Amino acid sequence: MNKLAQANELGIKYSFECEKEIKVLPKNVKLFDLVRIIGIAFDNAIEESEQLANVQAINDQYDNMFIEYSEKDNWFNFTMVID
Repeated sequence: MNKLAQANELGIKYSFECEKEIKVLPKNVKLFDLVRIIGIAFDNAIEESEQLANVQAINDQYDNMFIEYSEKDNWFNFTMVID
């Protein structure tokens, strides 16, 4: 919950989806490891969002530079054009 609060405070939009309910974990999957993976994924997303904000701050200094980010089919796309 702390990571969600941190993302909220930073104004980072997020979505978390569990496609189906997991009633029992497979015996070879430790709950602790699952929680760690989710936590690390949120940390990585927050850090990446902060880096994107830094890129945008630099981009704002140039009238002839265009930067766009998008995500589609699990691919993160970055486009940069300099006139």
